[in-house]
Amino acid sequence: MQQDNDIIKVAFRTLGCRLNQAEEADFAAQFLAAGCRLADKDETPDIIVLHSCAVTRAAERETFRQIRSWRKDPKLANTLIVVTGCAVACNAPELFRDAGADLIVAKRDLGQLASLVLSATSGKRGTGNGEKGKGGKCSLINNNNSPLPISQTPELPDAKATSPNTLCCSAPSATLRDNPFNPSRHKRALLKVQDGCGFNCAYCIVPLTRGNPVSRPWDESLAAAESLLDQGYREIVLTGCNLACYRDGARGLADLADAICELAGPYGARIRLGSVEPCICDDELISVLLSRRNLCRFLHYPIQSGDTGVLSAMGRRYTAGQILDLLQLLRGKMPLIGLGADFITGLPGENEDAFAHTCALVEEIPFVHIHVFPYSPRQRTRAPTLPDRPSRTIAKDRASRLRAIGDASAAAFRQLLIGHETQVLVEKRLSDGTVTGWNEGYVLCRFPSDARVATLAAFTPTRIVDGVLK
Repeated sequence: MQQDNDIIKVAFRTLGCRLNQAEEADFAAQFLAAGCRLADKDETPDIIVLHSCAVTRAAERETFRQIRSWRKDPKLANTLIVVTGCAVACNAPELFRDAGADLIVAKRDLGQLASLVLSATSGKRGTGNGEKGKGGKCSLINNNNSPLPISQTPELPDAKATSPNTLCCSAPSATLRDNPFNPSRHKRALLKVQDGCGFNCAYCIVPLTRGNPVSRPWDESLAAAESLLDQGYREIVLTGCNLACYRDGARGLADLADAICELAGPYGARIRLGSVEPCICDDELISVLLSRRNLCRFLHYPIQSGDTGVLSAMGRRYTAGQILDLLQLLRGKMPLIGLGADFITGLPGENEDAFAHTCALVEEIPFVHIHVFPYSPRQRTRAPTLPDRPSRTIAKDRASRLRAIGDASAAAFRQLLIGHETQVLVEKRLSDGTVTGWNEGYVLCRFPSDARVATLAAFTPTRIVDGVLK
């Protein structure tokens, strides 16, 4: 019988967006299928996969800081450090080698991540099927003094290139017992159905790191959703790089959401949309939100600015007036819909008047939450060359001010929910007999219930304590 200590142990650290988190689940499924297992928290992993982010300079710095930290840790002296993700696409391989990484894997090869990594380690560690290598022990050898193995030399593509992109997804074939992302550990499933973006906004590096838009085939998306439902998930989040661009023939995101809601109904499960570009498929999504009560009434928009001049300079595809009209339309049709948004402060051309317009938008609409980032210049994007960019100090100050307005906006939204029944995905049971979890509008709730963890439960909030519905 195969001994557990002969099995290669894999750990993951994922930075950045929900799409990266969805891809981590795909990577884990690959390693499980190859005979590996997920390392427990108190174990030293044989392999660590760092799935990186490059949307800001801070995210890139964290990638290299984490590699250096691991390489200095004596407990990880024999651990293979593998780096994937957007930072790989926009940094020279030598930078990762100098930081202490052993292997980097480019985006186009992520569908074979496990086989590439295990092949690179063959003969120096376990062979990838749980058996010992010819050397007689399943130890990991650090190759710091050797040339860095590279699956593909990373090069930033032309943002206007028309070459096809690839969508790297693994079928969720692991059993509920073996799947490290089963509901006993991760209460909601992330389903990647789209990747890439061709919008080329002036500030954004994502089209350069993830390529042109590509969608997961319709039948494959439905099969993956059904598999997750069979595994016991009662919330599935549809994710993508530019989710609103999902297409399979004549069918778009709203059609896909509708079809997966139909699948989820008999399971008593709900579907949630990840971040969606505004003003692309709004009418269709509103129609499905109104007709499918198991589609969470929550939308998150990367609005970025409430000023039309700034939006235009950044290459966004809507005006401030169109955004306000859309948000008011949603509130009018679904008064309790949860609305989230991303904003960037300090973009080129953002003067005090422009920033005031953004503040006014957040004050006008009760958002359940906003994510605010000071502008971070990215290489090979247009924004760093544009005039009238506020200083970093001003950008950070505006971010702080906008977050404060967002906190007040969220408090106002929570007040709207008092006395209205809401559905909650139970994520934790506490010793006092209460459960906690997030409702469909992404508000934290705590209430007495016999509901099991990772199931949906209904309750009617009567008060708010420290921002939590009770």
